[in-house]
Amino acid sequence: NGGGHFYFAGDVTAMRDHITSEVGETLDVVAREVVLELKLPQSVRVESLSPFRIEQGPGYARVYLGDLVSGQVLAFALRLAFDYGDVGREVGVVIALGDRDRVFELAAPVAPVSIAWQYADHAANDVQPRDVEVDRVVARLFSERAKQEAVRLNREGRFDEARRALDGVRKRVRAYAGSDPVLRGLDTELAEQQVTYAAPMPEMARKSAHYASSNLMRVRTADGKSQRR
Repeated sequence: NGGGHFYFAGDVTAMRDHITSEVGETLDVVAREVVLELKLPQSVRVESLSPFRIEQGPGYARVYLGDLVSGQVLAFALRLAFDYGDVGREVGVVIALGDRDRVFELAAPVAPVSIAWQYADHAANDVQPRDVEVDRVVARLFSERAKQEAVRLNREGRFDEARRALDGVRKRVRAYAGSDPVLRGLDTELAEQQVTYAAPMPEMARKSAHYASSNLMRVRTADGKSQRR
């Protein structure tokens, strides 16, 4: 919660690797205390599906992304809930990126981005094309959440419930996966892991699985390193 990184050190070798990686990333930080700020109507509510801290007040919301290293890539999902409105009416949000030392403002200006939505009837809403990039991020988030829940249930000996936790997300992903290879691969991954969680697991395996899911939800590698271009 303070902005540091969470690590699981299963042995001394892993501990050394984590310390080396963390020190290396600390020396490679290019933007500190990065914040994504949204300016929006007071009636719009924002929720972060990704595990980044968010705060909302009248007309704004801020998502705290922590420090970023050179070349780091982040992809996270926000859920916006709108009030009722007349068909055809538009509502917009302005999104800006900032950081403690104004790096994005001074060194590499990033102009605010405006996004607008238009109220429509159910038929028009249902036939609009899906954004596969958004689907991939959201599917991964809910899959890793389900794995963490499956870890808890497996630890409690509730093996069939652990299997069902993964199967529920798998069915939802399959419903909109279409022919996308990433989403179909995630469907296969969840199907294979149902077998693992449906039987007793060693405690170290449970801890490692929970740790990997925590990292993937934060768009880091499974072993806790930043994802970079």
